Amino acid sequence: MKEISGDSSLSIKNTFLYLVFNFFRGVAGYTSFVKTVYVRIPKLAEENESPSRQQSNQFLQQILPDILPSKELDVLDIGCGSGYFVSLLSKLAYSGNYVGLDIAKHRNFDKITGDRFRLSMVISDITEYQTEKKFDLIISITALEHIVNDKQVVSKADLLLKPTGIQIHIVPSFWALFLYLTHGYRQYNPRRLKNLFGEYEYQVFRMGGLFSFFLHFLFITIPFFVFKTEKLRELKIYPQLVNICNELDRFVPLCSSMYAVILEKKKQFSNSSAS
Repeated sequence: MKEISGDSSLSIKNTFLYLVFNFFRGVAGYTSFVKTVYVRIPKLAEENESPSRQQSNQFLQQILPDILPSKELDVLDIGCGSGYFVSLLSKLAYSGNYVGLDIAKHRNFDKITGDRFRLSMVISDITEYQTEKKFDLIISITALEHIVNDKQVVSKADLLLKPTGIQIHIVPSFWALFLYLTHGYRQYNPRRLKNLFGEYEYQVFRMGGLFSFFLHFLFITIPFFVFKTEKLRELKIYPQLVNICNELDRFVPLCSSMYAVILEKKKQFSNSSAS
């Protein structure tokens, strides 16, 4: 079955087909096995963002200093949106050149607070992006699921890496289907990860657990899709609940909603870590 995009308004029929197709594809994807590392996230910032967004940001802040020791970087951000990733890099004392790549300019891109970087925005599909420049870091944060040919994106990114450069891709897992419903073309399961990254040596990390999953479902998914409101996560208690659930996740590290995949051009990583 051809993948259906959930990024535009769908008919009742296509909504049903999207949910059913991605559910059964997700379940079938677990017939393959990919070793992953569960990431325990420390205390999160007290924000109204979803648990998975906060966990993804905290994961990047934890992992980047270990895998990118140089503080001067050339960065390509695929599907950059508002370009908020620059602020995260600046907090970690990185500097250099940042290229935000997207098919349309986000209204907040010009408001980026990242004065340590020389910023540029390119309106282009990654597969059509032409440049002689090479990058130390190429990243996509919940962008691959919105792109028809995700494998072509990973291959193109590899061509644009410096010899010691790395790619990082944060993608929704199968469990995100129940949280975001019709969102992007797909969610990612072990089979999809293996097909997408199998020609590289790579590491897969998973973020979030059972408690964060249900917090998102009760405070974001149901209010938004049933009652058309986001007011529950504006409650003062919401950030505290996010942190409590994040701490409890380590006891039940199931239903992780996000994967982070890291691969190097020189293929120095080994997918041999225990689940």
